[in-house]
Amino acid sequence: MRIVELAKLTGASLKAIRLYEAKGLLPLVARDGSYRRYEHRHLEQACCAAAGQSAE
Repeated sequence: MRIVELAKLTGASLKAIRLYEAKGLLPLVARDGSYRRYEHRHLEQACCAAAGQSAE
């Protein structure tokens, strides 16, 4: 899935997803051309990161 789909499924913004990557909360992902390609495991990690951010 692309970053837009990941953001919709997690409720996080695109900026937040990129921040999670920059901070190491999400591992770097493979790219298909210029698009990031996320897998279902990234969805679980992004949900955890988003939940942690909302708890702060």
